Amino acid sequence: MVKSGNSKGFIADYAIIGFGISGAMIASELLLRGRSFVVFDAMDQKSASRVAAGVINPVVYRRFAPVPRAAQYLKKAYLTYRHLEKKLGQDLLHSISFLKLFDGLDERHKWQLNAFEPGNEEYMNSHVFEDNFKDSIRNDFGAGEILKAGWLDIPLLLDSFADYLKSRGQYIDVQIEEDMIDYQNEAIQICNSSMNVRVKIMVWSNGIKVNSGSIFGWLPFKNSKGETLEIQSDTLSTNYLFHKGVFVLPRKGLHYVGATYNWKDDTLETTEEGKGELINKLNRFVLKSYQIVSHKAGLRPATKDRKPFVGAHPELNHTYIFNGMGSRGVLWAPLLAEELINFIESGTSLPDGIDIKRYFKHYTK
Repeated sequence: MVKSGNSKGFIADYAIIGFGISGAMIASELLLRGRSFVVFDAMDQKSASRVAAGVINPVVYRRFAPVPRAAQYLKKAYLTYRHLEKKLGQDLLHSISFLKLFDGLDERHKWQLNAFEPGNEEYMNSHVFEDNFKDSIRNDFGAGEILKAGWLDIPLLLDSFADYLKSRGQYIDVQIEEDMIDYQNEAIQICNSSMNVRVKIMVWSNGIKVNSGSIFGWLPFKNSKGETLEIQSDTLSTNYLFHKGVFVLPRKGLHYVGATYNWKDDTLETTEEGKGELINKLNRFVLKSYQIVSHKAGLRPATKDRKPFVGAHPELNHTYIFNGMGSRGVLWAPLLAEELINFIESGTSLPDGIDIKRYFKHYTK
């Protein structure tokens, strides 16, 4: 809980800037450790976290192989989300059978070979599904089942977690601008006309709001626009997540369809081109009629090398970033949040490939 200070305002161990899935996982980790913190976020209903499907997928499609460190990521993710379910009194995490529909015999054979590789059997079912699910799905070449998959209700998590933090005085609904921050030797002060907050450590998890003029604007972000649909269907299975170019995920009485990847359009508006792409891919394997209920768009805080940005600012004391999770944020963020806090508090090294020191050569004062 944030401690009440003197005339200088609240005093806390940490400030978290932004409250998408990344900021929420930092907050969750700090709660587990009993640290005091305050979240600053002007809740954006079009943020990438709120548009995302929230799928937990431990397999890389291109290689038909598990994500590196899959076992560690899955263990921490499931522990974290189950813990938050109990704390928030919400049903957040859902297991589901995930079927990758093959594009041809080459994909089928590759799956069958890779499924028998040592360690892969935990994540890839060697049995090929031939079912067409009551003539609702075109399944000409079979489908491989991804094991230990699931989906997280991210909007419900963010809303209920924000309400919980607000009830404890740990959430301030404000958009932080850099001219509000004074980076001091032993503390960081955040103030405007209505608040004055001092913290020891600041973690920036503000997604696409990082811009070229910000303190982390020198990092090579490569944001990706994603558009999604929600459809109503009386014939599609509610027991399986299908994937063939797009996801079809049963969720809350509808089916989520997504997503597009557009690295050139940085707007948050839906487009007819995006909608058409989703419909064309959907119609490749969905054989029955459906109705489009909603069409949404969001910007993912992706990175040039497709690896997260985690670590300490090269110059500013007590200032860190936890961002750029891309499309695997639901899987990655819980474990990486734990590892960042270990790095901050104990000096343990961050895993290879995610520490922003790999881009320090781009930094100029």
